[in-house]
Amino acid sequence: MIDVFPELCTDRLRLRQFEDFDLENVYKGLSNPDVIKYYGVHYQSIQETQEQLKWFKTIQIEHTGIWWAICNKQNGDFMGAVGFK
Repeated sequence: MIDVFPELCTDRLRLRQFEDFDLENVYKGLSNPDVIKYYGVHYQSIQETQEQLKWFKTIQIEHTGIWWAICNKQNGDFMGAVGFK
C-alpha cells in the first residue's frame, strides 16, 4: 500500500510533509529556549537536528504519528509545526 501524505490547506496556511530543506527551520525552533521550554526535545547543531526529520518520517511509516510543516500558503514561508504521536 502506498501512503499519501495528507496535505491540509486553509485560506492562509498550507500544512505539508517535512522535507530535507526544512532542516534549518526545524533547528531554529528546536534550539530556541523559548520554543523548547515545554517541548522536551532540543538540538545543539544542525547535524543533530537531522534526527528530528528522520523521526518525522519514521512515525509516518510506522503509522504511529504524523507531523506537518506549517507554511504561509501565499509565499511558502515556514511558520512552525504541528502533529500527533
